[in-house]
Amino acid sequence: MKSRLVVTAAICAFLCRLSLGATLFAGFVPTQAWTALQPATHPRAVTGSSIVYDAARSVTVLFGGFNYHGTSAGQYRNETWSWNGIDWTHLQPGVVPPARVGAGMCYDSVRQRVVLFGGNGDGNQYLADTWEWDGVTWSPITPLNSPSARFFAMVAFDEARGNTVLFGGAGANGKLGDTWTWDGSDWTVLAPAHSPEALASGAMAYDGGRARCVMFGGYDSNLQLLGSTWEWDGTDWALRSTAHAPSPRVLPALAYDPLNQRIVMFGGAYVNRFDQTWEYDGHDWSLANPVAAPPARSSAACAYDAARANIVIFAGDNGFMEFGDTWVYTHVGTPAAFETLGQGCVGSHGTPQLAVAERLPVIGTSFVVACTRLQPDHFTTMWIGFSKTFWSRGPLPYDLGPLGMPGCTLFVSADSVTAMLNWNGSAYWRLGIPNAPQLIGMSFYLQAGVIDHVNALGMVVTNAGEARIGDL
Repeated sequence: MKSRLVVTAAICAFLCRLSLGATLFAGFVPTQAWTALQPATHPRAVTGSSIVYDAARSVTVLFGGFNYHGTSAGQYRNETWSWNGIDWTHLQPGVVPPARVGAGMCYDSVRQRVVLFGGNGDGNQYLADTWEWDGVTWSPITPLNSPSARFFAMVAFDEARGNTVLFGGAGANGKLGDTWTWDGSDWTVLAPAHSPEALASGAMAYDGGRARCVMFGGYDSNLQLLGSTWEWDGTDWALRSTAHAPSPRVLPALAYDPLNQRIVMFGGAYVNRFDQTWEYDGHDWSLANPVAAPPARSSAACAYDAARANIVIFAGDNGFMEFGDTWVYTHVGTPAAFETLGQGCVGSHGTPQLAVAERLPVIGTSFVVACTRLQPDHFTTMWIGFSKTFWSRGPLPYDLGPLGMPGCTLFVSADSVTAMLNWNGSAYWRLGIPNAPQLIGMSFYLQAGVIDHVNALGMVVTNAGEARIGDL
């Protein structure tokens, strides 16, 4: 046991040194895989449908689409379907929006509503209507202000600002370059200092890790295909320059994977359709090499299914036919985890608490733990250990009462101790985890102690936590 503690303490010290400002190692990306599913029921083969994940009801919602080919050529759709990770269900609400293709759609997580705007309807009509889905029925909304009629606009919900963001699209008089937000009551046109050119048929998704809406691709008023990456921060647009980038394309599928903290893009069209999978981490694009892939296509419906932790793609077309297939994109690896252990002991500001503040312990990221309800501005330490069953004095948990801390319990082996800044009763411990696959599956344990003169020793402790390093 002694030799094991020496080794684990050395590993801990290594990790802690890296966390003090070293750049995280780059280059390791978890293995990805596309998997074709065979649901018993599914929507008809279409292209240009709109899809979002409804977090309140843990299902993915699909609406609309169009048929260019086959016996149904020229048909616009207004069916509403839901995906539960196993099968598709055809929903039949009493009120539905008119049939359309290329509608902008997103999920408003603040109001727990699916928001739908515009599209191109039956008879080649450009639409400017706003609808919302509450899980039971569609409701038409009549705001005082509204974007002009358009289809294939780029739409995403900005969770940091709590509003729906819409950019561009194709209108009756050409491509549009305006930026609008929807707050649930009205649309507001914005005047950012910088803006992408007028374009349509790109794709946009919200990057929750960096609180940005990311937009890629599309084509401009001269029918020039674009390969630009733009980001919206709630105030202004910024054109990102990256060392690598996908080639220009229209109608790619785009979604944000919060586990891997990357924007994932599949397919799209230039002259031919693509079957490439690209990932964007906020700094650069990288071409993934997943196990298998859907057939090349554009205008596929794409959303991140949080309940199943995968990206789901449905339908799209290859220029000759529409697809009716369902695929999911997952990471094959070890999920990171953090579980709390035991309870802290009562101090002068209640029982101090330890919990995750930012992200789980994933390689290539910063893992942050918060300690709260502390005696304000008093010396605070984080105890890092590699065992929850044994320490130098014997088995764990260990009663600290005989040491002058009645009601307090040690849950971790405390192989390394580091000080934390306690500001107004809260302290944060940050660990930069190298992007090194050899760390995957490694577990360590945390517990904090704070000076608090409520007992003979003058210290109380938090509950403890067990962290497991993963790659997703």
